[in-house]
Amino acid sequence: MWGIVFERYRALALRLAASLSLGAADAQDAVQEAAAEILGRTARGMLTLDSEESRRNYFLRAVRNKAINRRTRARADGTLPVETVPSSDPTPIERLVESEARIAQTARVESVRRALAAIPVADRELMAQRFFLRRTLREIHEATGVAISTLHDRERSALEAIRARLIGGKGA
Repeated sequence: MWGIVFERYRALALRLAASLSLGAADAQDAVQEAAAEILGRTARGMLTLDSEESRRNYFLRAVRNKAINRRTRARADGTLPVETVPSSDPTPIERLVESEARIAQTARVESVRRALAAIPVADRELMAQRFFLRRTLREIHEATGVAISTLHDRERSALEAIRARLIGGKGA
Protein backbone atom coordinates (compact mmCIF):
# COMPACT_ATOMS: atom_id res chain seq x y z
CA MET A 1 0.00 0.00 0.00
CA TRP A 2 2.79 2.48 0.87
CA GLY A 3 4.96 1.16 -1.96
CA ILE A 4 2.45 2.45 -4.50
CA VAL A 5 2.40 5.87 -2.85
CA PHE A 6 6.20 6.04 -2.69
CA GLU A 7 6.52 5.03 -6.33
CA ARG A 8 3.76 7.29 -7.64
CA TYR A 9 4.80 10.42 -5.70
CA ARG A 10 8.57 9.97 -5.52
CA ALA A 11 9.32 12.56 -8.23
CA LEU A 12 6.94 15.03 -6.63
CA ALA A 13 8.50 14.42 -3.20
CA LEU A 14 12.00 14.91 -4.63
CA ARG A 15 11.01 18.24 -6.22
CA LEU A 16 9.43 19.37 -2.98
CA ALA A 17 12.46 18.37 -0.90
CA ALA A 18 14.89 19.97 -3.37
CA SER A 19 13.00 23.25 -3.15
CA LEU A 20 13.34 23.21 0.65
CA SER A 21 16.76 21.66 1.25
CA LEU A 22 20.35 22.13 0.12
CA GLY A 23 20.21 20.28 -3.18
CA ALA A 24 19.55 16.99 -4.93
CA ALA A 25 21.53 14.79 -2.53
CA ASP A 26 19.84 16.29 0.53
CA ALA A 27 16.47 15.97 -1.21
CA GLN A 28 17.05 12.27 -1.86
CA ASP A 29 18.12 11.76 1.74
CA ALA A 30 15.02 13.57 3.02
CA VAL A 31 12.72 11.41 0.87
CA GLN A 32 14.46 8.21 1.99
CA GLU A 33 14.33 9.23 5.65
CA ALA A 34 10.62 10.03 5.39
CA ALA A 35 9.85 6.72 3.67
CA ALA A 36 11.86 4.74 6.23
CA GLU A 37 10.15 6.48 9.12
CA ILE A 38 6.69 5.89 7.62
CA LEU A 39 7.41 2.21 7.02
CA GLY A 40 8.71 1.83 10.57
CA ARG A 41 5.65 3.47 12.08
CA THR A 42 3.35 1.36 9.92
CA ALA A 43 5.14 -1.85 10.91
CA ARG A 44 4.75 -0.95 14.58
CA GLY A 45 1.03 -0.29 14.04
CA MET A 46 1.42 3.39 14.88
CA LEU A 47 0.21 4.62 11.51
CA THR A 48 -2.94 3.57 9.68
CA LEU A 49 -4.23 5.71 6.83
CA ASP A 50 -6.99 4.29 4.68
CA SER A 51 -6.97 6.36 1.47
CA GLU A 52 -4.21 6.98 -1.04
CA GLU A 53 -4.82 10.71 -0.73
CA SER A 54 -4.23 10.57 3.04
CA ARG A 55 -1.07 8.52 2.54
CA ARG A 56 0.15 10.91 -0.19
CA ASN A 57 -0.43 13.95 2.02
CA TYR A 58 1.28 12.28 5.00
CA PHE A 59 4.25 11.27 2.82
CA LEU A 60 4.65 14.77 1.33
CA ARG A 61 4.36 16.41 4.76
CA ALA A 62 6.96 13.99 6.17
CA VAL A 63 9.31 14.77 3.26
CA ARG A 64 8.77 18.49 3.81
CA ASN A 65 9.59 18.18 7.49
CA LYS A 66 12.71 16.08 6.83
CA ALA A 67 13.98 18.59 4.24
CA ILE A 68 13.41 21.53 6.57
CA ASN A 69 15.10 19.66 9.44
CA ARG A 70 18.14 18.89 7.27
CA ARG A 71 18.47 22.54 6.30
CA THR A 72 18.02 23.70 9.91
CA ARG A 73 20.71 21.26 11.11
CA ALA A 74 23.10 22.45 8.40
CA ARG A 75 22.50 26.04 9.41
CA ALA A 76 23.05 25.23 13.11
CA ASP A 77 26.20 23.19 12.35
CA GLY A 78 27.61 25.98 10.23
CA THR A 79 27.78 23.72 7.18
CA LEU A 80 25.19 25.72 5.24
CA PRO A 81 27.01 27.59 2.46
CA VAL A 82 26.85 31.37 2.88
CA GLU A 83 25.20 31.95 -0.51
CA THR A 84 22.26 29.71 0.44
CA VAL A 85 21.45 31.66 3.64
CA PRO A 86 18.68 34.13 2.84
CA SER A 87 19.40 37.71 3.88
CA SER A 88 16.17 37.93 5.85
CA ASP A 89 14.92 34.58 7.10
CA PRO A 90 11.15 34.18 7.11
CA THR A 91 9.54 33.49 10.44
CA PRO A 92 8.62 29.88 11.26
CA ILE A 93 4.94 30.70 10.63
CA GLU A 94 5.77 32.21 7.23
CA ARG A 95 7.82 29.14 6.32
CA LEU A 96 5.01 26.83 7.40
CA VAL A 97 2.39 28.74 5.40
CA GLU A 98 4.66 28.87 2.36
CA SER A 99 5.50 25.16 2.44
CA GLU A 100 1.85 24.17 3.05
CA ALA A 101 0.85 26.24 0.01
CA ARG A 102 3.67 24.66 -2.04
CA ILE A 103 2.54 21.14 -1.08
CA ALA A 104 -1.09 21.89 -1.93
CA GLN A 105 -0.19 23.54 -5.25
CA THR A 106 2.13 20.72 -6.27
CA ALA A 107 -0.51 18.11 -5.44
CA ARG A 108 -3.14 20.04 -7.44
CA VAL A 109 -0.87 20.29 -10.47
CA GLU A 110 -0.14 16.56 -10.32
CA SER A 111 -3.87 15.78 -10.02
CA VAL A 112 -4.71 17.92 -13.05
CA ARG A 113 -1.82 16.40 -15.00
CA ARG A 114 -3.12 12.87 -14.31
CA ALA A 115 -6.71 13.88 -15.12
CA LEU A 116 -5.58 15.32 -18.46
CA ALA A 117 -3.55 12.22 -19.23
CA ALA A 118 -6.66 10.08 -18.70
CA ILE A 119 -8.73 11.73 -21.45
CA PRO A 120 -8.40 10.92 -25.16
CA VAL A 121 -5.54 12.56 -27.07
CA ALA A 122 -7.85 14.63 -29.30
CA ASP A 123 -9.63 16.02 -26.23
CA ARG A 124 -6.31 16.71 -24.50
CA GLU A 125 -5.08 18.63 -27.55
CA LEU A 126 -8.31 20.61 -27.61
CA MET A 127 -7.91 21.48 -23.91
CA ALA A 128 -4.33 22.59 -24.56
CA GLN A 129 -5.40 24.87 -27.37
CA ARG A 130 -8.37 26.30 -25.45
CA PHE A 131 -6.87 26.83 -22.02
CA PHE A 132 -3.10 26.96 -22.45
CA LEU A 133 -2.90 28.69 -25.84
CA ARG A 134 -6.17 30.59 -25.18
CA ARG A 135 -7.62 29.97 -28.63
CA THR A 136 -11.32 30.33 -29.36
CA LEU A 137 -13.36 27.49 -30.83
CA ARG A 138 -13.54 29.47 -34.08
CA GLU A 139 -9.72 29.74 -34.23
CA ILE A 140 -9.37 26.00 -33.59
CA HIS A 141 -12.04 25.30 -36.25
CA GLU A 142 -10.15 27.43 -38.79
CA ALA A 143 -6.87 25.67 -38.00
CA THR A 144 -8.21 22.10 -37.94
CA GLY A 145 -11.37 22.13 -40.05
CA VAL A 146 -13.33 20.37 -37.29
CA ALA A 147 -16.87 21.72 -36.93
CA ILE A 148 -17.39 24.20 -34.10
CA SER A 149 -20.29 22.14 -32.74
CA THR A 150 -18.04 19.07 -32.60
CA LEU A 151 -15.33 21.05 -30.86
CA HIS A 152 -17.87 22.37 -28.36
CA ASP A 153 -19.14 18.84 -27.63
CA ARG A 154 -15.59 17.54 -27.19
CA GLU A 155 -14.72 20.42 -24.89
CA ARG A 156 -17.80 19.86 -22.74
CA SER A 157 -17.23 16.12 -22.44
CA ALA A 158 -13.50 16.59 -21.73
CA LEU A 159 -14.24 19.13 -18.99
CA GLU A 160 -16.83 16.80 -17.47
CA ALA A 161 -14.35 13.91 -17.50
CA ILE A 162 -11.61 16.05 -15.93
CA ARG A 163 -13.99 17.42 -13.32
CA ALA A 164 -15.21 13.92 -12.45
CA ARG A 165 -11.64 12.68 -12.00
CA LEU A 166 -10.66 15.65 -9.85
CA ILE A 167 -13.79 15.71 -7.70
CA GLY A 168 -14.07 11.94 -7.54
CA GLY A 169 -10.46 11.63 -6.44
CA LYS A 170 -9.38 9.55 -9.43
CA GLY A 171 -7.04 12.33 -10.54
CA ALA A 172 -5.41 12.42 -7.11
